[in-house]
Amino acid sequence: ITCRDWSSDVCSSDLGRHPTGVLRRARRGSLYRGVWPGWRKAGRDAPGLIAMRLSFDHDLVEAAYLALGPRRDPAREAIYEIGDPSARDVAFCSHVSEWFRATGLEKRVRDAFEEWPLIIGACPEAVVRRVKNPADEVAELFRGMEGVARVGVGIRSARIADGTFVGFLRHELCHIYDMLDPAFGYPGPGAAGAGIEGSLHRERYGLLWDIVIDGRLGRRFPADGGFAAALARHGKSLERGFGFLPEDEREGLLAELAAEDAPRHDRLWEVASDPRR
Repeated sequence: ITCRDWSSDVCSSDLGRHPTGVLRRARRGSLYRGVWPGWRKAGRDAPGLIAMRLSFDHDLVEAAYLALGPRRDPAREAIYEIGDPSARDVAFCSHVSEWFRATGLEKRVRDAFEEWPLIIGACPEAVVRRVKNPADEVAELFRGMEGVARVGVGIRSARIADGTFVGFLRHELCHIYDMLDPAFGYPGPGAAGAGIEGSLHRERYGLLWDIVIDGRLGRRFPADGGFAAALARHGKSLERGFGFLPEDEREGLLAELAAEDAPRHDRLWEVASDPRR
């Protein structure tokens, strides 16, 4: 396993650089640069749901190691003695990747993907990449010219260090699940409105979508209190985004959406684009 030297492995043009929809914000650049291969499709002797290739950004794994790894690591210290810069870089990448697997962090990420068989079956590849801005923490669905879907996830290294990455992945991958689920009815590019009004409606839509997702996840993973806490925060955001509604109506909307097990895009968009502003 190397790192940047293998980036071309997952940075070919057929990955597609634009998300399939416009209701989730597009990100600048590509999530598919500077990554190293993680796990691939399971063979006969490797049971499980794995049917995609998952790759990790080397910078993300390195940052996790620096935060959680041993304070004194003779194996890592010995790598500094390697004279050839390229060989030394390969050795560092191999070292942190082995640590990432040995600590079980890779398996925890893999397990988060395996909770969504629809995604595993529909997307042959996913990339988990480090981002520094919280606003860039998002999962996006990309589609190449050939129509094959791939997942890109941006995540801050701090989430790996503090252990909140599992809940984050569950939330973001539920967005991807909805986008792939025909029953949800997620639209193609260009379906959302443009201009100031369209931007407002997309912002509201994102909030409503987050509510139905965290409500479902709270019931599916009751031991994780993070989703209940997220719903409380969404309630505050609902006051700001839907302040034109009476308080009892906002509370009813929050309860209704949080209890929804089969959300639909058209219903969320109808509420988001309420003409009463």
